[in-house]
Amino acid sequence: MTSLLQFLAEPNQRKRYLLLSLLFLASVVVLSPGIGEITGVTAKDEYFLTLRTPLSMMEQDAWVVPRLDGALRVKKPPMISWLTRASFELFGVSLTSARIVNVLFAALLVLVVALIGFELSENLRYALVAGLIALSTAGVAIQSKYLMLDVPTATFSAFAFYWFLRACRTRSISPLIGVAICLSGGFLTKGPVVGVIFGSGVLSLFIINHEARYLIWRRRGELVATLLLFLGLTAPWFLYVYLLYPDYSIEIIQHDIAVRGFGNVTLLPLVGPAIIAFPWTFLLMHLLVQPKSFPANDPRIESRRPMLALWLGLSILPFFFMKSFIRYFVGSIIPIALLCAAAVESDGRRSAQIHGRLGMIVTSIIVLFFVGFTWWFKTSGREIAAVFLAFVIFAIVWWKGARLVPMAVSATILWTILLGFLYPTLGINEIPSRIVKEVEGRPVILYRGPQPSLLPIKVGRSLTQRFMLRMSDVSRKGGPRPLIFSTGEDATALERELKEFGVKFERVDSYKTLSSRVWWIRFARQGATWSDWVTAIQRRSLEPIKRTIVLYVLEPEALSRPIQ
Repeated sequence: MTSLLQFLAEPNQRKRYLLLSLLFLASVVVLSPGIGEITGVTAKDEYFLTLRTPLSMMEQDAWVVPRLDGALRVKKPPMISWLTRASFELFGVSLTSARIVNVLFAALLVLVVALIGFELSENLRYALVAGLIALSTAGVAIQSKYLMLDVPTATFSAFAFYWFLRACRTRSISPLIGVAICLSGGFLTKGPVVGVIFGSGVLSLFIINHEARYLIWRRRGELVATLLLFLGLTAPWFLYVYLLYPDYSIEIIQHDIAVRGFGNVTLLPLVGPAIIAFPWTFLLMHLLVQPKSFPANDPRIESRRPMLALWLGLSILPFFFMKSFIRYFVGSIIPIALLCAAAVESDGRRSAQIHGRLGMIVTSIIVLFFVGFTWWFKTSGREIAAVFLAFVIFAIVWWKGARLVPMAVSATILWTILLGFLYPTLGINEIPSRIVKEVEGRPVILYRGPQPSLLPIKVGRSLTQRFMLRMSDVSRKGGPRPLIFSTGEDATALERELKEFGVKFERVDSYKTLSSRVWWIRFARQGATWSDWVTAIQRRSLEPIKRTIVLYVLEPEALSRPIQ
């Protein structure tokens, strides 16, 4: 261990690049398991929008302004749709080729945490530990598994802050070009929210650090040039969309403001970062409340703690006044990891043990619940043994709570096996092969659900999703008969609409499955009662809580008759 510490302490640029590259590659490796599984971690926004939009772009050969279900898809900027379509074009349409985009952004997020750590301290060991802690958080482990906008936005914002730090330290203008490019990439991913992590970091620097104040006040011209470059890179797409569709653009902005609920106070920011940071939550809370109990041996690290704590506070502050979700706080992992890594030179090991044990105990409840659940319902085999082994190692390391690197590595391995291998055995969103074969080459409508949730990516087509059927959907003339999928809960409403259109239909197939509702941890059918769960537990079968998916086909004579 001593030789390793000496190796890390040697100021060698080539060695630094090598270790940071290994950190990035290791992140890709441990975050990738499970991303190609239909039954893996997902959420409604992924299968409803994020995956279907690039498929629709390919079908229409549209790059600039995508459409989905016949309507413009400009509520969110197109960066991730562009990158996902490019991945589809290069590697073929699959869950893996889609989600690898998000995995790469998550690995870059881990990397940039280390880069920021080095810029703040010039301590390679501290930087690498911070990156490993970020990799081992529940936030990165979960959010990297499915294709959403939050991880890429946080990554772009973090890299913008990194380049700003470089500009402060070197007093050079070239890093400001990186600031503009990264902020533009983030803005084209999720709009103004890219400024939260970057802006809170810069503001905390401005308050704490005199070099940042020097850069801002003495180099106003260069900052204005950076702003102009950012606008030049970002504005063209938004102006293009506005000039083509001015009324629709204004409507989208008004709708987005209304949905965000600006001005409504929420306390989720008190909980969200704690969940995202798990299992480091208790150590983080202790560091925030009693930072002097973990005095860092390196004065450069010690001097950065107030800035990091302020950065964390400012990064969650805007979300107190708007509707938010836990995934929005993934960017807060950056100051969280940097704060926790500051304890690496700590002499207060007793405190570290106490909070490490608290994290281990709560993690034990979560892990053992998943293991017990899959064992009781007989969904897994060897995966249980792998998770249990990883858990034992994790529990031993965290019970000792003395060294952060083994703690981070053991937590990373545990999350990888739990989410990448055990969770998919539950069979959530599983689609029978006969259903996939049935829809090949046929027009398909997903009614309300949309279920089957991941059927579009399975068949490589965006398909059509409808909350209410349209005349054009049921008045097709010639060609194959359209198929309509509905959940059991919505089947009555679908049949009523078809009858109102005067269209004959036939119920040709159905199957039961667990299905993700809104997010990955909710998989029982809507309306499942406690009695249903009791029955499932007694039978050791998940059938009582599964959702029924029904397949309809319009009868041939219905296709040529006029709509009533």
